[in-house]
Amino acid sequence: MFKKNFLIFSLVCLFSTLTIFSAEGKSGPAPMSAENFKELQSTLCPAEEIATLKQIGKLCAAESFEVHSEDLNGDGQADLLVYGPTGECGEHGNCPFKIFIKNQGKWSMIMDDWANSLGAGVLTTSHLGYRDLLLASDDSSFFWTKNVYQWNGKEYKLAPNTTTYFLVDGKGDLKQVTKARYESCSKNGKGCLN
Repeated sequence: MFKKNFLIFSLVCLFSTLTIFSAEGKSGPAPMSAENFKELQSTLCPAEEIATLKQIGKLCAAESFEVHSEDLNGDGQADLLVYGPTGECGEHGNCPFKIFIKNQGKWSMIMDDWANSLGAGVLTTSHLGYRDLLLASDDSSFFWTKNVYQWNGKEYKLAPNTTTYFLVDGKGDLKQVTKARYESCSKNGKGCLN
């Protein structure tokens, strides 16, 4: 029974994100506006991060971020889902990920984590007034996981038993697999996509 319910939940999560970050007329990824960057610069680019980026020849500038706008809490205002700066992103696209909501004219950060914008999205389900998130992670070239995060009244937290596992097939598409197959494949690399 658990396996059947988990499979149904996994399929709902997968299909509800096919219009990732573009449902309801929202914008797809865009560079950060100069106005928003000015307001958020000290949070996005603390001094120690700027120093690290300089060492590798990168900048912390508005164009260093990928931004998605979504109304997460139904207040009619676009909230910002921010990936970057690009100089901090890993070679597989996992980046620092922050969410900002505007409350009484000021931005507040409500999430600070790592995620990959490919395969991530805002779900149609919600908890305590905030929409659920599906965050993706490229664990290596061929191994991906996706996790559902839910609002607990103070912050987004990983929802229990919501991790789904994927392997990249020969066409570059993600193929959902069981946790056991994912773990076996990541250890021995044999028979992964049979």
